Amino acid sequence: MPSRIPKPPPSQQLQQVSTELRTIGLRLQLLDIAGKVPSPLPIAELRQHLATAQILATNTALLSRKFTHGHGNNPSEHTSKAMAELESAVAHTREAVHSFRETVSIAMSPAPKPGTLAASSHEWGLVINHADGRGHLLRASDAVTRAAQHVETHHSVEQYIAQMRGTVPRRPDSPPRSHR
Repeated sequence: MPSRIPKPPPSQQLQQVSTELRTIGLRLQLLDIAGKVPSPLPIAELRQHLATAQILATNTALLSRKFTHGHGNNPSEHTSKAMAELESAVAHTREAVHSFRETVSIAMSPAPKPGTLAASSHEWGLVINHADGRGHLLRASDAVTRAAQHVETHHSVEQYIAQMRGTVPRRPDSPPRSHR
């Protein structure tokens, strides 16, 4: 029988997702090195930002659903808090998708005549929506980090109670022990 590769504990899995959200949120850039909106606009790159945000939103929603499904109808206080944080992360990633979609929409609209108020509004619309999308990814990362902390606290409380009772709890992702 092949050996089973152990999954990392749930809090570590959550922290990995948080790190991914933060890393990508910081990496997606609109402005050039001089802090200006590039000309011509990198529409293909902006579309990739949107696609990346969509993938992150889907992955975050799946993670939240998997976590919620695995904790039954009567979760502990810390598990409930973790689930609430994950739902917050899902909302933020969805908002990031909306903001990046708006960025792409503005980028694909006809550019107004340079030097006009309309051109300035067009540029600011790009910058604000793109920054908003990145901000939502960073807020999602923070929410997932808080969820991981609640999961870890829940596990610590379980361990403490088990020690008081003289038993050892198993982690939710470990196989049940067989008594021979």
